[in-house]
Amino acid sequence: MKNLPSIFAWLTLISALPLISMGAVVTTVDAGMAFPDWPTSDGYSMLAYPWLQSIGEPDKFLEHGHRLAGMLTGFFALLLCGSAFLTPQRPAVRILATLVLVLVIAQGLLGGMRVSQVSKVLAMIHGNFACWVFTVMAIAVAVMSPRWANVERLPTGTRTRAAFSATVVLCLVFFLQSVLGGMLRHLGAAHAWRDHPYFAFVVLGVAAITWVLIRRLHHPWLSSWANLMLLLVNGQFLIGLGTWLFRYGWPDAGIVAIQQTSALSALRSLHTLGAVLGFMGLGVMIARLIRTAPVHAPVSETTVETKTRNSSLTTPLDGSSRLAGGAV
Repeated sequence: MKNLPSIFAWLTLISALPLISMGAVVTTVDAGMAFPDWPTSDGYSMLAYPWLQSIGEPDKFLEHGHRLAGMLTGFFALLLCGSAFLTPQRPAVRILATLVLVLVIAQGLLGGMRVSQVSKVLAMIHGNFACWVFTVMAIAVAVMSPRWANVERLPTGTRTRAAFSATVVLCLVFFLQSVLGGMLRHLGAAHAWRDHPYFAFVVLGVAAITWVLIRRLHHPWLSSWANLMLLLVNGQFLIGLGTWLFRYGWPDAGIVAIQQTSALSALRSLHTLGAVLGFMGLGVMIARLIRTAPVHAPVSETTVETKTRNSSLTTPLDGSSRLAGGAV
């Protein structure tokens, strides 16, 4: 029974993957407004809509499938939160379980507001917010895993501040890059067309520095995740490069742009999913660094008094250096 939250945390995280993937495809093919109403679909309640019969209408089939996937994730998030409070758990587990449920509900409401307000800005916020929701889900899975409590901390005196600071900075610049991508994808912002590809090189540079700093800590648990983090960031860069070349072409290199093709749609959707996975990797990396940070033993009052007494005994007297019990 005590492992139930961990099981439901995994189910919530796994169910969110097809949800995010379908959301990426919905945006790519511009099917977000396939239904003008929400939470109903053409007047039908969520479960009453003849979803399988709508396969001949791709936009409606994709959008309602996305809504159903959201319901499934919400169901698992509810079970996660309930199990965390119905079984003996650490406070951190209950806090994370509650946070996952709140974020899933907020994400669903954002999606509904995007439809009711017919807002592309809300569509962009809905897409970028998925990064945070999925990241918290992944952190919840990590914290609830049996290994979390048994991870060995770094030795006292190990300099983790640089690695932690670099990871936080990388997380921020990666999210900024995702926002620029969202502005290009949803709003067609002119400056994002220029800034998004160039800023990718900044992300790569910060990722390389962060990887080196984490590897220098010589902690296998951190190093293995740092390798995955770097792989996700570089993979996202390569997918983005392919997306850019397919969409806009490179005449000087003989690469012709292809528009409105299945290959381009798949790449664009995969690039969106890669942004969520990359941000998740960075969020979990921060959580792992916090978990392995050295613990400094608190200084007791007895220790302070002893140090003070010894200091007074070794204070120079009459210009000469003396120790307790005699002169040097």
